Amino acid sequence: MSRMNRAPDGATIGERGRMSENPRWIMPPEALTRSSDVERWFIRMERYFRAADVPDNRRAAMVQYHMDEAMGDVLSALEVEETDDYDKLKSTLFRVFGVNNSGERYMKEFINRRQRENESVEEYAGHLKRLLPKAFPQLKDQADGILLQQFEAGIRQDMIKFTILRSAPDSFEKAVKIAAREELMINQLTAATGSASVVTTAANVKKETAGHEGETGSAAAIHAGQPSDIDMLARKVKELLAGEITATTRTKAVLQRRRRQRSDRFTCWTCGQLGHISRDCHAHTGSQHGRDEPQSGVSKTNHNIPIIVVQSPITDIPLVEGSVGGLKCKMLVDTGAAVTLAAEEVMKGSKVLRRVPKPSIRLEAASGAELAVTNAYVMEIVLGGTVRVQHTVLWVKGLSHQFLLGWDFMRSHGCTPDPAANCLRMRQSSIPFTKPIAVAPVGTKPANGRSQILVAMEQMLPKEQEAGGKYRPTLSAILEQFSDVLATSDEDLGRTSVIRHAIHTGDAKPVRCSPRRIAYHQRAQVETLLNEMIHRDIIEPSCSPWASPIVLVNKKDGTCRFCVDYRQLNNVTQKDAHPLPRIDDTLDALSGAQWFSTLDLASGYWQVEMETRDREKTAFTTPYGLYQFKVMPFGLCNAPATFQRLMETSLRGLVGSKCLVYLDDVIVFGRTAEEHTARLQEVLDRLRKVGLKVKPEKCQLMKRKVAYLGHIISEKGIATDPSKTRAVKEWQAPSCVSELRQFLGLASYYRKFVNGFASIAAPLHRLLEGDAEWKWTEDCQVAFDALKHQLTSAPILAYPDFRRRFLVDVDASGDGLGAVLSQKDSSKERVVAYASRSLTKPERRYCVTRREMLGLVWALREFRPYLYGQRFLVRTDHSCLRWLRNFKEPEGQVARWLESLAELDFEVEHRPGRLHGNADALSRTSCAQCGKPMKSSMCAVRAAPSGSAIVAQTLRDQLLAAQQADPEIQLLRQWVTCGPWPTQCPHEYSRDLKMMWQQGPIWIVQEDLICRHRDGLTAEEGATQVLVPRALRSEIMRSLHNSRYAGHLGERRTLSRTRSRFYWPGMSGDVHLWCRTCTQCAARKRPSKNSRALMQPMTAGYPGLFKCQACKFLEAVFACIVNSVARS
Repeated sequence: MSRMNRAPDGATIGERGRMSENPRWIMPPEALTRSSDVERWFIRMERYFRAADVPDNRRAAMVQYHMDEAMGDVLSALEVEETDDYDKLKSTLFRVFGVNNSGERYMKEFINRRQRENESVEEYAGHLKRLLPKAFPQLKDQADGILLQQFEAGIRQDMIKFTILRSAPDSFEKAVKIAAREELMINQLTAATGSASVVTTAANVKKETAGHEGETGSAAAIHAGQPSDIDMLARKVKELLAGEITATTRTKAVLQRRRRQRSDRFTCWTCGQLGHISRDCHAHTGSQHGRDEPQSGVSKTNHNIPIIVVQSPITDIPLVEGSVGGLKCKMLVDTGAAVTLAAEEVMKGSKVLRRVPKPSIRLEAASGAELAVTNAYVMEIVLGGTVRVQHTVLWVKGLSHQFLLGWDFMRSHGCTPDPAANCLRMRQSSIPFTKPIAVAPVGTKPANGRSQILVAMEQMLPKEQEAGGKYRPTLSAILEQFSDVLATSDEDLGRTSVIRHAIHTGDAKPVRCSPRRIAYHQRAQVETLLNEMIHRDIIEPSCSPWASPIVLVNKKDGTCRFCVDYRQLNNVTQKDAHPLPRIDDTLDALSGAQWFSTLDLASGYWQVEMETRDREKTAFTTPYGLYQFKVMPFGLCNAPATFQRLMETSLRGLVGSKCLVYLDDVIVFGRTAEEHTARLQEVLDRLRKVGLKVKPEKCQLMKRKVAYLGHIISEKGIATDPSKTRAVKEWQAPSCVSELRQFLGLASYYRKFVNGFASIAAPLHRLLEGDAEWKWTEDCQVAFDALKHQLTSAPILAYPDFRRRFLVDVDASGDGLGAVLSQKDSSKERVVAYASRSLTKPERRYCVTRREMLGLVWALREFRPYLYGQRFLVRTDHSCLRWLRNFKEPEGQVARWLESLAELDFEVEHRPGRLHGNADALSRTSCAQCGKPMKSSMCAVRAAPSGSAIVAQTLRDQLLAAQQADPEIQLLRQWVTCGPWPTQCPHEYSRDLKMMWQQGPIWIVQEDLICRHRDGLTAEEGATQVLVPRALRSEIMRSLHNSRYAGHLGERRTLSRTRSRFYWPGMSGDVHLWCRTCTQCAARKRPSKNSRALMQPMTAGYPGLFKCQACKFLEAVFACIVNSVARS
């Protein structure tokens, strides 16, 4: 007995007992490969871990053991150690193989889903219905159509498919019911007859009907003993099949025709275009039928593509000269890169042949950093000036080279690098490698990275096709010389101690503000921003008695801007009186220049050091402690003065004569290219000496026209910046005094460009008077629209030339004063500036002569910086002003005016009023009664569908121009006017033209516009509708829904309003989509269903008082609702 109980091999009984308790061996999952679904594989693996009781410290080893060799190589490339824990290994594999693409997986599963064998149509339909929300969560409105399309495509039995096709169901549910009923009948027949011949595919129908004549005996034998009604039903089904052989053989053609009829409603899931479905898309059908693969060689699946840009420290890399899309560049030949890439920053302005769908791939550099693919284009690539090919190029942000020739290019076009011959062999040609360039290894600081400097230089250089393109070699040499002045990344900031920022608070006690609460989900962003600023040596921990709160401001890209609220600190700070230069004086100094370059400092304030003793005053509170700035932060009241003083000190001797400075914006100008490049070198040399750096992507070199200080500067003169005036154009009509002040403040910035600004804006200025009641009248709307029109179509003003005589035209009216400053240039008079202002109440009571004198005095005072010190000519339509200086013993106001004019040297010339229209128009407002001179604007307001005078005034011209620019509408015009009407619409044109061709007899030409006329309808119902081209459809919908007078009506009323005047194919869907995507409607619209509590009796304390209050409250609510309805 003792021998039997002895454990073998020296094991104890206890050990043997534990071994007997272990579970039986469990089969692990299959090995992980590159083609495996990593997420699902880990789910199965973790089930195995739990079932086999695998301890945590062995899980990482088990995962690495159950991988094939290819996956092991991937882990080695990612530098994953065997000692790494399981969670790190899992997260690494998830990051590399993209678990976040579950949506794509469900999408592919939905598209490829077909009815399985022994699966009923109802089970198949249920699975599709469950997959759709996961595959296409954004296509809820099209869910029924997508389900119907996929359900039809995936039915196994053609008999059921044909029945659905013949029934033409209009919903997915109806199609499922039809299919289920057909399937049930077929199954009953199969079970009853014992034969599967009834359940047949389209391919077997011919075989069955071919032997139909000799089937009598066998069929009788098979059907013997069965109920007669079943036999009769089976025979009828067979007769039906025999009679519809022709129809069943044409099933595919019918299916295709039905798909084409419904395809206009669907969007392709592959290329995103309307008019076809995914399986008919040319973007992927080529590979399915053995055609050529995409030129990029990139799969549509979401794989990780390694891009080995730099593989060793400071190495010589092969570069070839060539051009991409007409843009010359140096191309890196990289056999370690799987795809061909281009730096997006360099490729802007190049020509592309066509855009292709962006592949769902993830690109990684050798360092593991992910490269963001922004676009994919087919482009023409020229190598060595002789070899010309087309290839798909992926545009990437942050690429360290201009262009990268990958393995896909070499494989597709037969390229072979030949290191021995130092060339690239391609199509029996040899393209020599250029002089090798040393490139910094991955991980080197960007400031010292040669590749980053090359990209920065390319961002600043003018394009080849631009006027300054021929000076690229000269500018490249300059930038090479001053490469240390270029900031190659956000971390690469300059630092200067020429002037340090000080905060003088006198004897004020330290200001300590309570910290503000930060949203929980924003704390991670705060921590990240703090770590970045510490790493960049911008802030440091603090023990200061001062403390200001932080504020997170959302940027346009969704990230947060870190700001500090220094208002309390600014209140106790002594203000610095250093002046900022006047913008008009700055711009006037550019006279005669033909070449311009703009330089913008990289985070300019952060390049200025703080005084050490004042750093503690910049302290700010965060959830992670107290920090203070080592550099000058944004938000301090004296920061602009300090920075302007720094720039003027750094560029002393150059400002005004060779460059201009306004805070961190520097513009270098010159009359010739040689003079300009020499000045540019001087400016860059000064910036280097003081330790400042510029941001390359915001700099422009050797331009004929640049944007500077909100203006467009060119050799012709000064114009408004369209990007700034666009805000004026899109400005909604003000609803209060505050909004009106904001609009007038922005508009007044460009008032020197507007002829008669004060007169036009007079109705708006009256609303700002102290005792004025806010009432937005029709005159206000006309003035508002006229200002927007004038600002968005402002003329180009000439630079003042102080070697020529100035001309001043002045005029006064009962409403305002106007003046024009101009000069004659080659017998042509060019405007330098406009000026105008409204008259005050006392000034409106002046006599005519006194108002004209006031206009002259005011105009000369306004233009004094131009006129002082030289003789000029004043022109007026009031002859009395010629004797202004001949007054004998002037008194009072006239004496003071004459004294102020004594320092100026001018002569007065009388011009008749008919020749004095330029200044006269500035001083006079338009009469709403007689229509001078804005009659068209007043009439247009009343007729305008959107309430905008400018849109209504030019609407017909815009429609006519857009129709003439649309080739399909021009073809329609030819059909209508010349005839005859074609019997068939050309196939190469769009669906819109086909729809318009089908409506042939109703098209007419009215006032040169193509219109649709329908008899029997009223004007409100759309008896005559103007055909709107694609270019104006969005503008029409914006006017009829978003404008102030449109009132953001609902879908039905907006569609009714649009239909009464306009027409285009698909208008109903476009209007519905526009209303549904309107952000203002979504923000203000109440939910469709209001949740209401059950009515309960209310107990009141003092009935009389309570009832009185309830009545007043309800009356106010009802009054608000009635007024709202009345306004709509």
